[in-house]
Amino acid sequence: MIRKKFSRLYHFIKQAAWEKLHKHDTRIFCIGLNKTGTTSLERALIDLGYEMGNQKKAELLTRDYLKGDFDKIISFCSSAIAFQDSPFSYPKTWRYLVKSYPNARYIYTYREPEDWYNSITRFHSKKFSKNKEIPTREELQKAKYRYPGMMWDFYKANFPTDEPELYKKETIVRLYKERRTEVEEYFEGKENLLILDVSHQDSYKRLCTFLGKEPIYDTFPHLNKT
Repeated sequence: MIRKKFSRLYHFIKQAAWEKLHKHDTRIFCIGLNKTGTTSLERALIDLGYEMGNQKKAELLTRDYLKGDFDKIISFCSSAIAFQDSPFSYPKTWRYLVKSYPNARYIYTYREPEDWYNSITRFHSKKFSKNKEIPTREELQKAKYRYPGMMWDFYKANFPTDEPELYKKETIVRLYKERRTEVEEYFEGKENLLILDVSHQDSYKRLCTFLGKEPIYDTFPHLNKT
């Protein structure tokens, strides 16, 4: 009995030492844009036992992102194992993450451009526009969220363009497509990127295989659908 307990303690200490040595390898970053199934992915990761970063605190880092202060974002990554949505969904963030966490797991959630565009504009119109139409700059600046003006900061962070027309479909969809191309080109030949469409029947099992986990259900839980 004592020998068995000692063996368990030894393996526990050994595992803890390994995780400390390879702590960067344990991180999971969901770098897909909002409204691409990130909430469903978050639920799946929690159910698989991963500790998620505090989203409210993470979203406050949007101001640091716009200032180009990525040190604070990287420091925040020590607070949990897995992270999703803002600021991890912003176009530049993953480039800094891979410098500090080159062996982490990166998950890029994706859906058809037309569906994604309709989803995010519908969601923003419902949440941030008085007339339930495409929000204006003023409405985004006044929107009540984590801090005054955050939704305007969110827009600038996600869609860096000089286009005066907000949410212009041609521009937004182009940026959306370009972002996937940039991610795929960077990770080409690497095994720590998963491109994932959570609406596909096999997507949940692909996620589990990617993470080395046993599936606990058949398909993704579909949450926050817009």
